[in-house]
Amino acid sequence: MEIVAFFTSPFFILRVLQPIAVWILFKYQSIFSLLLTLWLFITTMSTDLKTIYRATLFAAAPSALGLFYTLYLANTGNADLENLPSWCGFIKKDTYALEYVLTFIYAFLIALLIRVASNNLKASSKRKARRPRRNATVKKMSISENLGFWKILFAFIVSYSFFIALGVLFWIGLSQVNIFHLGLTLFFVVFLVNPKIASKYWIGLLLYICFAIFLRYRHHVV
Repeated sequence: MEIVAFFTSPFFILRVLQPIAVWILFKYQSIFSLLLTLWLFITTMSTDLKTIYRATLFAAAPSALGLFYTLYLANTGNADLENLPSWCGFIKKDTYALEYVLTFIYAFLIALLIRVASNNLKASSKRKARRPRRNATVKKMSISENLGFWKILFAFIVSYSFFIALGVLFWIGLSQVNIFHLGLTLFFVVFLVNPKIASKYWIGLLLYICFAIFLRYRHHVV
C-alpha cells in the first residue's frame, strides 16, 4: 500500500508535471501558454494543496484541453483550420501521431492530479472532523515509527527536484541559439553555482520566462 500511496501522491504527480509543463511551454507557444505559465508560477511558489488544486483546475486544465483540441483540429487535413494562426493553438506538426500521444499523456496527468488532489482534500477534511484530542504522549511518538521507506524516498525526490528542474533548464537553454536561450543558460549557470541564489531568486526565472512568452505571443499576434 505504501508504494501505491507514494506514486499516487499529488505532490509526486506535481513534480512530474512541472518539467513537462516547461517542455510544453517551449514546444507549443500559443495563447494557452499564458494559463500554463500562471499555473507553473503558482505551483512553484505555493505548497498548499488547496491552492495547487484550484490552480490546476482553473489554469492548467483549460490550457491542456485547449492545446489538445486545437492541435488535433490543425492536423485533421482541413486546409481552413491549418491556415488559422499558430498563436491560437493551431500548430501543424509533421509527426502528429507522436504529438497526440505526448499531449494526451500531459492532459491525463493533469486530470489525475486534479482527481488525486481532490480526494486528498476530502480525506483531510474528514480526518479533521473525526480527529479526537490527542494527549501529550501521542505527540511525542518518534518519527521513525511514522515514516516508511516510500515516504522517505518521496521526500528525497522532492528535495532533489531542484536539480531535475536545472536539468530541464539546461536542456532548453541549449536547444536553440538566440538571446532568449542565452539568458536561460545564464540562469542555469548561476543557479548551479549558488543554489542559495536559486532558492531566493527562482521567481526571477519565472518572470523571465513569462516575459519571453508574452513577447513571442505579441509577435505572433502583431
